[in-house]
Amino acid sequence: MNAWEATLSSFWLSTAVACLSGFGGLVLAWLIERTDLACAKFFRSFAALPYAVQPYLLGMAWITLGNPTSGLLRDFLPRGGVYGYAGMIAVLSSVCVAYPYLEIRAAFSRMDASLEEAARVAGAGHLRVFLD
Repeated sequence: MNAWEATLSSFWLSTAVACLSGFGGLVLAWLIERTDLACAKFFRSFAALPYAVQPYLLGMAWITLGNPTSGLLRDFLPRGGVYGYAGMIAVLSSVCVAYPYLEIRAAFSRMDASLEEAARVAGAGHLRVFLD
């Protein structure tokens, strides 16, 4: 692999991780802050866990769990486990989801819920209320 291929591979990896973790953080923040999710306090703490755990411990945990021959999650991860390209995207996205989650959660927590209720009463659908 030459330098150009490595640069392109890194670019696509970072783009995929940014998109997946951003979307995951958005969905997680919306579920926790804007719905009546049971155990929301637990999920708030769990979603921020990558801030509290050292990165090398997270890496060791994923290597142990996602090992393609003996890992507990080998049946749920793509072929190659955490060592393949899709596995790297899955691992990095699961760790990086905490960053957009905390930023989006702060914005959702400051929103006035009465505006959403007024829009629903006026006949707006769920998607329209979320996007506007």
